[in-house]
Amino acid sequence: MDFTVNAVLLPARDYALGEPRLLGERQVSASDLFTLLETRGWLSYFQHVQAAQFGVAGYWWLANPNLSAVLQGDAGVMRHWIPSLTVQVEQAASVTVQFKHPEPKASVFAALLFWLLVRQAQGSRVKMSEINVCPDFCDADYIPVFSERCVYTNTAGQVHIKFGLSILNAPFVTANATLLPLLADNLPFAQSDMQSELSVKIYHLMDAARDLSEVSPAWVAAKLAISERTLNRQLAELSTTFRELLTRFRNGHAIAKLCEGESIDRLADYLGFSERAAFERAFKSWQGVTPAKFQAQYRRLSKDVDVEALISPDRLPNIPAIGAQLLALAQRDDSSLEDMAALVEQDPVLAAKLISIASSAFYGMKPSSSIKDIVVRVFGVDKLRSLALAVLAAGSFRLNNCPAFSLERFWLLSLGVAQLANDFYREMGKSAEVQADIYLAGLLHNIGRLVLIQCFPHKMQALLDPLLRHPAPQELLAMEKLRLGVDTSEAGALLLARWQLPRSVSLIMRQLAVDKVAMIPEAHLLLIAEEFLLANIQAIESNLALPVLQPFSTDLTQLLRLPEASVEKILLSFLERLPQLRAAAELINQ
Repeated sequence: MDFTVNAVLLPARDYALGEPRLLGERQVSASDLFTLLETRGWLSYFQHVQAAQFGVAGYWWLANPNLSAVLQGDAGVMRHWIPSLTVQVEQAASVTVQFKHPEPKASVFAALLFWLLVRQAQGSRVKMSEINVCPDFCDADYIPVFSERCVYTNTAGQVHIKFGLSILNAPFVTANATLLPLLADNLPFAQSDMQSELSVKIYHLMDAARDLSEVSPAWVAAKLAISERTLNRQLAELSTTFRELLTRFRNGHAIAKLCEGESIDRLADYLGFSERAAFERAFKSWQGVTPAKFQAQYRRLSKDVDVEALISPDRLPNIPAIGAQLLALAQRDDSSLEDMAALVEQDPVLAAKLISIASSAFYGMKPSSSIKDIVVRVFGVDKLRSLALAVLAAGSFRLNNCPAFSLERFWLLSLGVAQLANDFYREMGKSAEVQADIYLAGLLHNIGRLVLIQCFPHKMQALLDPLLRHPAPQELLAMEKLRLGVDTSEAGALLLARWQLPRSVSLIMRQLAVDKVAMIPEAHLLLIAEEFLLANIQAIESNLALPVLQPFSTDLTQLLRLPEASVEKILLSFLERLPQLRAAAELINQ
């Protein structure tokens, strides 16, 4: 089997054969794909894969209004994924689609992939009425999942599927009339054949450039071995300009990479913009929304993925025994401070870490060797239990295979968000129980990122390593969703359910990825707290002026209905202690 297929056909799940090439190599050996199918099972593949993993072509499929519209261009997209494939459509009382490839397995794979996309776009588990395949495939366990009936055919390399006309015109639940033409402009199979040879050559040169900062009329003219004046004259004869071609290329490339989960900072640099803000202004003039808003909106095309299909429960760590006992102790009416102190002291490493945190400059307690002492003088029962659970949880993961991830930064954000949320709830007069819940939610709000790093270490390394700075929280969630099919909020909620932690915390966690307008107040508070913390950390690291209070102070004032003076006082007090909080994060990380 000496032909190649598009690399996106390898699923996002971390299979034993290795990681898909998300931003690098575009073609892989077909033998890799079919070895994976035989090893893991065809049915397992089609249960795990989703259209959004196929990049721009997958989003193009989903954005179409119905299957009739898709069939006008789908021969192209299928060939885009599987070279040498031919697709023919016949329509009478029913619809017949023929898939033909020199390798019979490729024909069968193409037919089943086609039908999987139909089902995902229509939001149903509709079956084709009939599939005609050679006898080697008809008895396979995956055929009945897709088809009502299987008919033998002796024509090697050909597969026919049949389905009713109603399916042809049924609306796609994922249809998006705004996105469709933008994607079509960036897909070779959907572009008009009327493009001039000169325009195509220029696009190819732009695509091959290391970055677009070096691309200019003079550079292109030199590559084409013509003068700059001749280039401009020939473009004018085509009723276009170099600037128009560059803008169209930037626009299409930006859309493609944002849909694939690329970093906005990295993309701005590649496209030749002097800074991120310049790219954001240009993109908003093209599409009417910022790149972050665009990326967040279209991540929802893959929102219906079964997270457990990507992260099976057996890949998650079990809750440490002391963690389970701490939760059980919290449910007992007769439990005491002494009971919890005795339980924590059963784990000397955990006890020492908690004592060192309490003795740090941020919490300000004099050195002590007693868990009971730090409960009484610093944390209180609920807060210490939450901190112990968070420390135990983070210590349950294998993180060594993703060196781009900073566990110290993770703890700085976790401690900071938890503390800020707790400070605001105390100012609002919330009960101790409610304060304890928001503190635990703050500590664990990013625990799902540890799940992703353990389950997808190489993909997370590829995502995090090139980042020029830490993205905004929802921006990073969108990148994860588009690259991996699952994000930190979903992975964290899955872990909390497995560990039977409070459902209220899981609910807050799931809400962190939704639009701010629809977000519940608790999640919105955590999100603003993290945005505020990141903005000030990055200001410190870049030697910029402090404090960075806006727009966070105004957002918190509106959300919490507190006087703005009170909000700013809490934020400023927190920032004064930020160096001490960083030291506490370092202690946990040791």
